Amino acid sequence: MRRWNLLKYLTALFPVIAYLLTQFSDPIKRQFVNNYDLRWAKVADRVERTQSVLVHNGGDKQLNEIHIEITLPLRIEAPISDIDSTSLNRDPRYSFVDAMANPDFLAQLPPNDLPAIAQIVDRHSTARNLYELDDAFGRILTAKLRAIKADAGAAPQGDDKVLDPHKYWLKICANGKSADRKCRRINALINSWETSRYRLLQEGARQWEATSGVRAVFESSRFSPDGRVFFILSLGPSESKHVRIRLGPSAVPNIASSVVAASMDQPLEVVGESDLRASVFLIYLKYHTLLSIVCFLGLFVLGPLAWWILRPIRLRQIYQIFNIALETNDQEIWELAYTRHKYLILDRFRGLRTTFRKNVAISPEELFDYVRVNLREQFAKKRQFYTDEEHLNLEICHYLKKLVVFA
Repeated sequence: MRRWNLLKYLTALFPVIAYLLTQFSDPIKRQFVNNYDLRWAKVADRVERTQSVLVHNGGDKQLNEIHIEITLPLRIEAPISDIDSTSLNRDPRYSFVDAMANPDFLAQLPPNDLPAIAQIVDRHSTARNLYELDDAFGRILTAKLRAIKADAGAAPQGDDKVLDPHKYWLKICANGKSADRKCRRINALINSWETSRYRLLQEGARQWEATSGVRAVFESSRFSPDGRVFFILSLGPSESKHVRIRLGPSAVPNIASSVVAASMDQPLEVVGESDLRASVFLIYLKYHTLLSIVCFLGLFVLGPLAWWILRPIRLRQIYQIFNIALETNDQEIWELAYTRHKYLILDRFRGLRTTFRKNVAISPEELFDYVRVNLREQFAKKRQFYTDEEHLNLEICHYLKKLVVFA
């Protein structure tokens, strides 16, 4: 009867377990379910020269402050051609270059700079990309420096001056290697150039955020940035976003990507778009294979044991029902035992009456009460349970025989 005792213990523990589950349901849900609400994947297309990050919110709450970080190697010429974003349900893509083609933004540029920039962002331009904007602004600065005779011919030759006149003249003037008056003029020119360039970049970023729902933050000040690039967004329930970087003509090795969110410890990185919407069960199977195997083995071992312990009394063998009735003396269990075994008891009793030629007048209910009382007395003395049905029937026949013989 260890099983019956264990069942009683489990019954007593059930309210405690239920209480603990209600108290810790939120932490348990966060650990085993909510941790998989935010999923992301990175996809590289070598033919199209794109690097994409896909994020999906599979939960029922909005997730804010989701940060996508993409890290490109430093000091690479023309690393990024364009950036676009869309939802995964095939919505239109929102291009970063398109955002800067707004006529209101272009009208804020100096009149002499406008034609060169407008030519780059024109929808029919074959050079419509971010690194061409960097080159165009570089040519504008070089032309302005040349106009005040601060070009390469007005200063000692050097790689810095050829590659980046902006940095070169800042360095020259900071070291006092040129006349103060000339440096002030150069600084004013460079500051004006930087202001118009920065304004266009910021206005374009704001316009792109308004249309795509994604805020872009560049660690560098270039239109085609290197180093770290951050994309900040929010996702509603069951919403997805796809942020894609189109690479420039230069080789860009070792692009690193990561996703973090303020509302959870660590979003799950999956290997493909199909896993973004997969069920938690399939995610556990695929990304926690060892844990899933252990759980299945546990269910395989504990499942039959749990059934053996917790299965309903009416589905148990007759000798087990009698054992439970003897221990609990529960009237309903005795009625179940009587219903299941009364025909065998009556059949054995009639056979004994025929064998001993005794006419014992007793109703079926009285006969079962007689058997029950004798079984209870025997159990009270020995505290011994029946091991099988044959053992039970031998004991019952023993008392039936005494009833017939001594009647």
